[in-house]
Parts: sequence; C-alpha cells; structure tokens
Amino acid sequence: MAKKEFESVGSVPIPAEWDVFASRKSVIYPVKKEYIKRIFDGSKAYEFRKAFCKEEISSILLYESRGRGMVVGECQITGKICCTPSKMWEQCEDYAGITEKDFFDYFKGCSKACAYVLGDVNIFLEPKPLSYYGIEHVPQNYVYYTKNEKSENE
Repeated sequence: MAKKEFESVGSVPIPAEWDVFASRKSVIYPVKKEYIKRIFDGSKAYEFRKAFCKEEISSILLYESRGRGMVVGECQITGKICCTPSKMWEQCEDYAGITEKDFFDYFKGCSKACAYVLGDVNIFLEPKPLSYYGIEHVPQNYVYYTKNEKSENE
C-alpha cells in the first residue's frame, strides 16, 4: 500500500492533494529558516515587507531560503497593515518574530512599512521543491502562484 502524504491544517491532518487554497492566488516568498520556525511556533504573526504585492493574495507559500531550499508551508492572510516603521513596531512588536534592531535595520531609509497579518498556518510534512509549482529558479522577491498559472515579480 502506498504511503499517503499529509499536511496539517490546525490539528487535523488532510491529504496533500486537497489543495485548500487552490481557488485563490498565492505568492511564494523566500523566507529565512529562523523566521519560518517562528511562524510555525506562533511567535511571528506578521510577514514584513517594504511593499505589498501589486495583486491581492490570500496566502503565502513559504520557501525556506536558507536551509532546505524547499516550500515548507503555507499561511493564510487575514489582513494587511501599512504605516511608518515606528508605528508598525509599536503595533506588532509582541508577535513580530524579529528583534527590534533587525526590524529597524530592514526598514532603514523607508518611510513606510508593510505587513501581512498571518492566519492559519499549514506545515507541509513533505516539503515541496519549486518545480512542484512550475518554478525553475528561486524568486528574488516573490512569485505569484495559482493552481494552473504563475507570474513572477522580482
């Protein structure tokens, strides 16, 4: 009997072929391993960026950029915040998942800070290569992904 691959949604395992985000546009972001760990353990509830994607997205596929070099999970997006870096830190510091120094180093010289508010997180029990999503190289910033199409914005 063939081994089934499962992903977890909350505490309920579901078959990997049930793509719970299939009907919505996602983005694949390269994220450092240390921040992915914090997203998975709940201490990082925001994905900080210098600008939002041009198109609306409903989830982020997490590409572990330093480590496995695989897509290791997916987060639903429940909101967006955009304000000054100081105001963002004030609002998000408890679940930023990043040190204050690293946060302000990242936003140095920026007049605005953007953050996606992360909701449900699916940790892939079997990480997936970019080729699974039809992508041949690591995105510089991000790549849009829908079930049957992709478009890149680097």
